[in-house]
Amino acid sequence: MTLFNRLPPELHLRVLGECTRGDMFSICLLSRRFHYVCTPLLYHTIDLSAHDGDYIDCMGGRGKKIRVPPDWVDRFECQDLDGALYKRQLRFLRTLHAKPALANHVMELHWTTVRIPYEVEETELALHVQPCAVEFMKGRWEWSETRLYFQLRREFHFGDCNSYLWDKLALMVHLKVIDIALMDAEERDAAPPPPSLLSSAQSIRLTGMASRHLIKSLLGSVEPAGLRHLYLNNLTEFAELCVIREDTTLREKRKTRPFPSTTSSQAGPMLTHLSPFIDRWPNLETLVIDIVGQPAPNSWGIPSEGTEEKRYGEIGAFIGSVASHLRVLHFQQGLNFSNHGFHRPGRCGGPTSPYPDAVRPMDSRFRRQILPANTRNTWPRLQRLELFGVASYTYSPNGESRVVNVPLSDADQDSIRRAVGDQVWLNIRADATRHFWVTIDYDVTEIWELLEENDTESDEDGVDTRGAEDSDE
Repeated sequence: MTLFNRLPPELHLRVLGECTRGDMFSICLLSRRFHYVCTPLLYHTIDLSAHDGDYIDCMGGRGKKIRVPPDWVDRFECQDLDGALYKRQLRFLRTLHAKPALANHVMELHWTTVRIPYEVEETELALHVQPCAVEFMKGRWEWSETRLYFQLRREFHFGDCNSYLWDKLALMVHLKVIDIALMDAEERDAAPPPPSLLSSAQSIRLTGMASRHLIKSLLGSVEPAGLRHLYLNNLTEFAELCVIREDTTLREKRKTRPFPSTTSSQAGPMLTHLSPFIDRWPNLETLVIDIVGQPAPNSWGIPSEGTEEKRYGEIGAFIGSVASHLRVLHFQQGLNFSNHGFHRPGRCGGPTSPYPDAVRPMDSRFRRQILPANTRNTWPRLQRLELFGVASYTYSPNGESRVVNVPLSDADQDSIRRAVGDQVWLNIRADATRHFWVTIDYDVTEIWELLEENDTESDEDGVDTRGAEDSDE
């Protein structure tokens, strides 16, 4: 050990970098010196996610097991996977609460939001919160005890994207790579993130279902000149209520009277989240956009025609604004498989039943909105261009259930090649390489129920004060 101590710090890091996390944890216990050296390595990359990797087994309709993509927000009965992940996340957040300085070492974070598991809610949460609630309802509490009760609730429900979660992530002031999957289609984000949450981020990947305001807030918290890589993976939005601003807090929405009887948008593919950032990121080098598309007119699972045209137009305008400095561009569109089932993980070309022989609306919009963004701009720094799931025509041979997507015409491919140049690695495919999903089944009644369930925070500090306000008076 004396010989190892004589080595320069650079070699210490090189040797310890070859150790597993388990070995490094054991080395931390050897001495204060090793604890000081190993701690930054242990906390450099935090992976508390479950939205990447192979397909997972979940319970489908009628108790039948199905295999689904790990980033599908409508997955359920994944208690073993999500329950274990929740407990690890809770321990990590409590560690940061006790020792905030550890967050300074986090450079890369992979995070999947999951709901509080049933067994935790029935055991640990009930043990801490329910006795407090009884005392609170009987009016036996002082104001300080009331705040403690709501703080406990806030801690256990960090999966709702409340201020407890954002406060801990805000401690990571040196965070460079962030990968967040918002995986709960039944819980809206309970609190907006701080304005400078991701100010140091250079690479951002966003997946799942959230409100428009949350995604805009996350992207808007980035230092414009610092962002290098952006990955938008099949983002889906909650329905928005009429006459209520998107940035209104959940508590304010719940107090709205009369409560809106209609929605200004339905849940579906995310829209308007890129418009504020056109011409905003001058150093963006990598752009990856995966979206769900419309396979046939009036098909299930996609909003109105005008909304879809606006969505594709927004993507095309954003691509055009970053064309001069992009090195890698990946655009992929695919079909909604959530209502067909994910029984064939290797098959992404089409659903289990054929659509009429025609040009798919998603392909028509690609040619009107996305293709001009590729052919009418100059690409001085582009090295790689991938366009997946784009076809010129779709048909079912001899009335079979399988669907064949015809590749883009030679004229379209030649125009793309001329625009990007011969030095660019170009890959164009008629079929998608993955499964897509979309969640749309939310009406005004369900929105009201979601607001009621999520109303656990105040406008100021994230502490539920519905009863506390009366107590304080």
